[in-house]
Amino acid sequence: DLYSPSRSRKVLKGGKAAKRADLDAAIATLAADKSAKVGFLFGADDSPTRVRLAKELAAKFSAAKFYQYEALTGESAAAIGDGVKLVPDFSKADRILSLDCDFAGTDPQASVMPFFDRRKPEGKVYDQKPDASKMNRLYAVEAAYSLTGGMADHRLRVAPSQVQVIAAAIASELGVGSGSAVSDPKQAEWIKAMAADLKENAGKSVVLAGSRQTAAVHQLALAINQELGNIGKGKPLLALQSESKGFGTLSSLKSDIDSGAVETLIVLTPSNPVYDAPADLKFPESFSKLKNSLHLGDRTNATAHAATWHIPAAHYLESWSDARSARGTYT
Repeated sequence: DLYSPSRSRKVLKGGKAAKRADLDAAIATLAADKSAKVGFLFGADDSPTRVRLAKELAAKFSAAKFYQYEALTGESAAAIGDGVKLVPDFSKADRILSLDCDFAGTDPQASVMPFFDRRKPEGKVYDQKPDASKMNRLYAVEAAYSLTGGMADHRLRVAPSQVQVIAAAIASELGVGSGSAVSDPKQAEWIKAMAADLKENAGKSVVLAGSRQTAAVHQLALAINQELGNIGKGKPLLALQSESKGFGTLSSLKSDIDSGAVETLIVLTPSNPVYDAPADLKFPESFSKLKNSLHLGDRTNATAHAATWHIPAAHYLESWSDARSARGTYT
């Protein structure tokens, strides 16, 4: 979309074209007020440069607050800890259970090449005699057909509201908690066989929860992985502490806006929170209470029009920054 005609090209104030000089003056006024109640809303990526700049901003603005939000990041932090990531190593996973986690498509967890390599009975480069015992086995529990689900050896289709119920039943079958049994006999049979397979491959399996799932599903996945001994050095799952910690959520941002702790908000997330925030959060109502807001983005979306100022952002192919990979590698 580098050459998309719908890209933002003009500075906007109140949704209407404005002069760059007026924007510069507004930013200068904000920068001069070291006691400003300003909030910064970042995306969910892990950037060392952004972390460093956040520390510098916190030192300059005594009342500054920092938040992190993207529409599909889910509630995994509530289960595994602030800034902690569980990164799978598919080369070590003989059995994989996806709880609505499209890791081959919309829910990237880590490099998926080892997963595909282990789908080949002849080996990574097809240079061995076919040996099915070296292949991995994929179980998927999902509502919508996904790329990952399409490759599953065993797929259980359920309603979106039932993913947590199925996860609890699987955990109970493995001796974690006391979740109620499912009423559908076919589902119960599927769960029993799958749980037995996971138990047989304890320490060589991995359970992944999707970004759309609740904190409860992520907690169940974590508990199952711990019960099976899947987490740790040399295991299919590795817990990594990222530098992106100490950031508030969109819910805490709403509370701070409503209480007056944040009066100016600088929106730097690639998401569109006025549009894609959870409906029951009623974030647009709180956003309208801000005295001043600046939105940096490459689209004039709902947040751009709701903000006091909209600033056109450079495309990622026109800019340069840094980041860390899922396994913490700096690039």
